[in-house]
Amino acid sequence: AWTPRRANDERLLPYVRKQFSECDGYTFFTDTDALGSADGDILQVEVPKTKRSRKDSLWLYHQNMVGIAPAWTFVIEHSIYERFDWLVNVELDHFFVASRARTCIQRHLEILREGSQEERKSVNGPLMLAWGNAFVFSRKFIEVMATKWTLLGKPITEPSNPGMGCPMMTQQRATSTGSCEQDMAYPGLAHQVSSDARKYGPDGCSQFRNSATGKTFPLACWQDFPIGSDLTGQMNAFREIALMKNLNRSQIKQHCKTRGPKVAAKCEILYRARDVPVMHNVKDAQLHELAQK
Repeated sequence: AWTPRRANDERLLPYVRKQFSECDGYTFFTDTDALGSADGDILQVEVPKTKRSRKDSLWLYHQNMVGIAPAWTFVIEHSIYERFDWLVNVELDHFFVASRARTCIQRHLEILREGSQEERKSVNGPLMLAWGNAFVFSRKFIEVMATKWTLLGKPITEPSNPGMGCPMMTQQRATSTGSCEQDMAYPGLAHQVSSDARKYGPDGCSQFRNSATGKTFPLACWQDFPIGSDLTGQMNAFREIALMKNLNRSQIKQHCKTRGPKVAAKCEILYRARDVPVMHNVKDAQLHELAQK
């Protein structure tokens, strides 16, 4: 995960660190000018200059690839990806469950193995999974990406370019809008990496996608919060989802009726969040704490 280590990031870090500890390995990346203690799981990388000062409150606003690209450079140059079958790029405002991520990856592969000829072939090739605004990369994908990273990860340096600092892989959007968000950059990455690289899954959270043979990939990212978008509403949604944990679909409708009309009206939306590996917009430490309970 990338973090500029702003005040709220520091409040979230202990909770996200606990979530990531269930992975086979993890690293937080930040820039060399970031404040905060020198924790062993936080690596500093050189981040290119942008149009905004590091002290600007909007530094890297809609430009987080400016920080993520140097993180990838570190991963590639130090061959970190060789230790793992999959790497996942998530953010601090994701509530991430590693065990569910493993299950979700496996289910995606099962569906692809039962899919079209191209889908079956893709399982052993450079493969990327889009989980809303979290993204999953196979080791083979990163191996191929590494051969082109000198170009793809190179920062835009022209002072006249509004996207100065953004990596070249985002050149078109960065030049036209000044933005290089990861959820806008990654969807087109497979085409830039190799003609053999494939990406499956939706580019937006809370969305479903089907395989070529019509099988639905499991929902991997949820961000609906249908009973209120403020902190109270988000916390209530988490509590309702927790109550559904051990219920099967035949029981859920009756259960929701007992929870009142507000929950009953949003029953299906809440129910489908039970097993997702990623919940997005978890921006408050209280929400992370409740989710972990």
